[in-house]
Amino acid sequence: METSAAPAAASIDRWQQKRQQAFKQIPDEGRTIRYLGKDFHVYPNTFWPFNDSQPLVRNFRIEPGDSVLDVGTGSGVIAVFACYRGAGRVLALDVNPAAIRSAKRNAREHGFGNVMEVRRSNLFEKVGDEQFDVITANLPFRNKFAHDVVARSQWDTDFRTNTEFFAQVRRHMKTRRPHLLRPFQLRRSRCGAAPGEGGRLLDPPDGAQHGREGRGETILCLPHQITPCCRPSMRCARCRTWRGAAR
Repeated sequence: METSAAPAAASIDRWQQKRQQAFKQIPDEGRTIRYLGKDFHVYPNTFWPFNDSQPLVRNFRIEPGDSVLDVGTGSGVIAVFACYRGAGRVLALDVNPAAIRSAKRNAREHGFGNVMEVRRSNLFEKVGDEQFDVITANLPFRNKFAHDVVARSQWDTDFRTNTEFFAQVRRHMKTRRPHLLRPFQLRRSRCGAAPGEGGRLLDPPDGAQHGREGRGETILCLPHQITPCCRPSMRCARCRTWRGAAR
């Protein structure tokens, strides 16, 4: 039976292709984008600030002095807002040279040049052994062939970027028990609970009762700010709404 999935996917394809063309066609001197009440400058071939990162920017938790790593920073909006939240140090990464140029300018123009470092890196390639309190990432989430660096900001061929991200991210966290807020925020656990057997990054300990105090296992949906693990079987401990694993 024919479903609406194919037409819907085709419509999203067209919309994303138009956005990619728009990213490429702005003037060489760039343009200013208004995002959550602040101005950000973007140069050609840079992914613009958009609604998909707003749930993270509005809800992520940065404690004063936290060290923050933003992977796939684009124009640097998530990293800049981490600075506004009081981060002591922010490292913003991107593989796209145009994004690096945009993020560096935005760090300066928002007055965080001494807090926010921008580094060209394919995921964690140039991070070395550094570890962080918080790791954020608004990664491409559609499995489509990305023919250039601009397409890679929206499409993830065979989900290679996401796969590599989750394969490597644990070693850059200051503790082994991450929390997840999507688009992705990973932070250290206050309770230090160990991962369950099987070692999958987002699995809770075997038999854990979510919502139990003192175990670091409370599941909260995006409006309630913090999601220690995000799987189809989990639901918010406060409002009880179910949270799926796909963005």
